[in-house]
Amino acid sequence: MPGTLPFPTEESAATAVLLVMLPAVARQAEPIPVFSIADQARLQRQLGPAVQVLRINATDYEAVVRSFEPVQLPACVLVRQGLELWRTEGLPRPDNLAPLILSKVQVGVASGSQSFRTTALPGD
Repeated sequence: MPGTLPFPTEESAATAVLLVMLPAVARQAEPIPVFSIADQARLQRQLGPAVQVLRINATDYEAVVRSFEPVQLPACVLVRQGLELWRTEGLPRPDNLAPLILSKVQVGVASGSQSFRTTALPGD
């Protein structure tokens, strides 16, 4: 299946994961927002090993996207060990988003299961 998810390991269980959920191609009348593999790699470099960045296409992973009940797509959800740390609508912009994501990961570690929500990306 295209874009298969990585096989989990003990090490990856402690890593936070940023799910970048993208809209289904066939259902969009408007231009589809782009979060390319290059965008993903750039954001991953900025976040380092603390956060794994995954692109989740709603066409290929409809059940995964639906399970997060996003208001609209694209959307980003930051999770660690099954706990949601943060979410937002829209596509990530690596320059603005990386420091925010890293701060949410640190706060999530300090506070345990606390959840964070926002509706706007920095710079919007």
